[in-house]
Amino acid sequence: MFSRENNNTTFSLFQKFAENIGVFKKGIKNDINDLKEVAQDLTNNISSITKELKITILDEPKVTILDDQPIDIIENYRHVANQEIKSSDVSILPVKSKPVDTLKSATSFTHDTAHPKQLVYKEEDPETLYLFKLHNAEESPLLTNMEAISCSFYRHLAPDKAPSIGIYHNIKNIIVGLTSKLFPNFRTLKSDPLTMDDLHNPEVVKGLAIGLTLSYIFEENDLHKKNMDKFGNRVDFDESLRPISHVFKGNKYTEGTFIASADDIINLPIVVDTKTRYWPCNGDSTTSMVLENQYTTKESEVFKHLAQDQDFIYYKFKTLLKFILDDTEVYHDIADRFLNDEIYPFGYGHNGKKIVDVISEHISNRKQQLREILISTQQFREFMENDGIRALNEITQEFKAANDQLNEKRIRLNKNYPTSFETDIEKIEDEYLLLSAAVQKPMYRKN
Repeated sequence: MFSRENNNTTFSLFQKFAENIGVFKKGIKNDINDLKEVAQDLTNNISSITKELKITILDEPKVTILDDQPIDIIENYRHVANQEIKSSDVSILPVKSKPVDTLKSATSFTHDTAHPKQLVYKEEDPETLYLFKLHNAEESPLLTNMEAISCSFYRHLAPDKAPSIGIYHNIKNIIVGLTSKLFPNFRTLKSDPLTMDDLHNPEVVKGLAIGLTLSYIFEENDLHKKNMDKFGNRVDFDESLRPISHVFKGNKYTEGTFIASADDIINLPIVVDTKTRYWPCNGDSTTSMVLENQYTTKESEVFKHLAQDQDFIYYKFKTLLKFILDDTEVYHDIADRFLNDEIYPFGYGHNGKKIVDVISEHISNRKQQLREILISTQQFREFMENDGIRALNEITQEFKAANDQLNEKRIRLNKNYPTSFETDIEKIEDEYLLLSAAVQKPMYRKN
């Protein structure tokens, strides 16, 4: 993890100083109020050796921070030391974790966001590029696991709207980051904003209906212009499942922020009861110069036209239907492969529960809340009467295709995936029967 190149003394001084000033602690957050102040203090105290320091983050020297960037050196050192302490009791890695030294760098790291990122490829497949996102020491290491879980939930319901994702560990079995496969021709809404002309493109409308509805279902807090394209393709999921993930992100969360409501579902993508930091219809031109990824008022007005688009409404309800018909057990098993029996932090109402069980319970509750609202919503009842069977047929075909793909992967890679990863089509159809009865519409009968 740490390449010292004959700088053992330097490393020891950094480590000792960090321990003495109490920068690093076990837990979700550390007791540092001003990173730059501490970094400058550290620089001043050991200025005699910073000129000789060379540190690499990954297990082999792909990325080097040199002596002309002392603040970056300290931030990256802090990243490493903080992870070692926070993760010192982890001995068994999640099933989905892979060694980071199997990745090869295609570019240098960029530092224009809170998470340094670079393009990488895998040894066995040099032609396919992935974005490697380095864990941020400001946040719990488990946020990387949570992001991988959230992304996998999106991908479970809409495989073409979220990237394949993987988490990676170093030689000390510490999770250091994740990869996401690049979308071909992906252009963010910041570089290619949605226009009124785009609303005449059925693929744009369909894609946005799926992407925005999934973001609503999975309680996304950070859907700014760089995290989605006009076809609804999504990236960056560390603030999805916000009521759970916020404790790992280390920032404030107000209870009830993501309450599900009939008004928001009916008017999607316009949301009022859900209070997100970034959302396409909540643009504010007065802050867009400060928050460069914020939507402008003009951009939001374009998105608001989707609320009355019939194709958008169909795919919105189809996506909601797919979620509430699905088996909660699969979400438990997806999450479990990215976790290692970790306990959810105390003080948040889940004392003593495993994170995987907290996630599963949360998904089950979210599903039940949305189901109850949909049953009582006239617009959804009309959807079930007019388009329910069409939607069900499409949903079962999509799940069957996913099952076939899983079986092909199981054979090709000789891996034993949990049987719950395969969707039980009969269960989906039975759930639809119960839902049909609940909305008092004609029953669907299996062949």
